[in-house]
Amino acid sequence: MANDKIITEKAQKFRKELEELILKSEISDTEIKKMLYQLFSGLFNYTSDMISRLEEKALSQAMVGEYGTDVLPDIYTALVSLEDVNDGKFSSFHPMISSFGKINIYGDLDDSDDSDSFIGVFFHCTYDRFIEITDSSTYSRTYAVMINDVPYECFFKLDSSFVSRERLLNQLADQYAIDTPLIYSPYSRRFAQLIFVDDDKAVSPSDIKSIYFGEIDDIVAGTTLTHTLVWNLKVEENKSIPSSADIISDSKLEKLNNRTDGYTASKYLIASENYKYLKEYSCPVKDGSEMYIIFSSPDNNRIVFGRDSERKTLFVLYNSEHELEAFKRITISLPDMTELKMSSAYVNYYNKGIFRKTRLNTLADIKYAISSFISSPYGITIGNVIIDRKRYKDSESEIVVEPYLDQHRYNNRVSLKNIADHPYSNLSISPKNIYCAIPFSGNSVFAEDYMRYVTEYLSWQYPEIKWITIWRK
Repeated sequence: MANDKIITEKAQKFRKELEELILKSEISDTEIKKMLYQLFSGLFNYTSDMISRLEEKALSQAMVGEYGTDVLPDIYTALVSLEDVNDGKFSSFHPMISSFGKINIYGDLDDSDDSDSFIGVFFHCTYDRFIEITDSSTYSRTYAVMINDVPYECFFKLDSSFVSRERLLNQLADQYAIDTPLIYSPYSRRFAQLIFVDDDKAVSPSDIKSIYFGEIDDIVAGTTLTHTLVWNLKVEENKSIPSSADIISDSKLEKLNNRTDGYTASKYLIASENYKYLKEYSCPVKDGSEMYIIFSSPDNNRIVFGRDSERKTLFVLYNSEHELEAFKRITISLPDMTELKMSSAYVNYYNKGIFRKTRLNTLADIKYAISSFISSPYGITIGNVIIDRKRYKDSESEIVVEPYLDQHRYNNRVSLKNIADHPYSNLSISPKNIYCAIPFSGNSVFAEDYMRYVTEYLSWQYPEIKWITIWRK
């Protein structure tokens, strides 16, 4: 509004100066003077209008204030011992998976059938080494594993159960308009089943007292007999969630639109939309924690969220005549420093900055987008990007890091098959290929995982660019 006022004042000043200049000119014909004034005045109006439109277009494409989107708290994952979990040393964390349907990997007391149980193994090695171990059909490798001091011939089968569990965050992101990275979990992508070559000799997990993995024992971080992968999420299902429903008042809708009185609205709140119904859900959580409710109906396009941070209340606006069905409640806790130091947790690091680029138009835009990942806590540095029309090729000192297998990829939120159900997702519309190679440096075991985490998010957020990961060892 202030900018519009400045433009109006300049226009008035210009017209006054133009009028004086034409009146003082040596042109005697009054009609010609009038025509000149109208011509230059119209030209000025047209130019001013085009400049204003250009400014609006540039601002709308370049950045969006962070206040317009729900910000996901930090998500931590950690591989910890079952003993520490049972002793309550990680009160902010909960197991990502306690059982896989009928297949119970943790041997809960209420599971009387051990015949379908299996032993899960977490590896601490490079991704390529992990795939080599678990891709038994290609490498035809078996391993001698000592169980209770008895040797067994086994192989390892890749298991994506933890990655599948992460998809819960995709539902959350879709409904709450969250477009930041959701999770960084290397151990979810280093999990495999231990398979006995001879089924008749298979050992029930409940009968195992000791286990030794021979030649690969040094890269085994733990098994489901002794360890579990946890995150700072508490997921509650099939429990009633107290709420109150009402037809929304004009005053409350205005507060949500204007983001006043402590209200924070989703960026998908449309001021001109006549939302009919309002539901309020109480979200009593500790300071630093946040609660989200996942709804199964109606579809996401008809739900809009708002929050009152002081009252710890979630507002849901919708038009459907059908009753909202809240079927999951997710509480994200803030771990204390003691828990983080004890667990060596991995977090979805992302420096949100002041503004977020919605489209990348210049080299400066690209550098700004990448800068969100530069100061990571994992000792990985990012160099100057390389932009070209051709795909970058590796050299002796640089390796092009290939993406994860499809089942392990991050930000696999929306596919073209169901894009109609996700109208706010980004689509690649660039007619030409622009390759952006990001050089990383670092030598930790999970260095390549962080690199993939960065480039896979950028590929999802900015699909108009072909992102390439370069590892400078």
